[in-house]
Amino acid sequence: MGQLRKIQRGKQAVVFSSFSNKKMTNALKVAWDDGYDKGAKDQRESDINNLVKILEELESFPGIGEKTGWKIRKLFLNKFGVKDDE
Repeated sequence: MGQLRKIQRGKQAVVFSSFSNKKMTNALKVAWDDGYDKGAKDQRESDINNLVKILEELESFPGIGEKTGWKIRKLFLNKFGVKDDE
């Protein structure tokens, strides 16, 4: 379509034409997609680690004892695909 893509880098704007710089545009798209996927993977791992830490320390919250803590853990395990035999 001939539209220009702009990527801002500080005070300068780099302009790439989708017709004249097809290889550069494709390379930027591939790099962007790779970075996005890696960032999403890192965020998922961080979220899982934080959730595990919270579930391990449930009894430290006021009003949550051992029985309630295990009920909450079972709820999360069942919700995310780990079924309990009981």
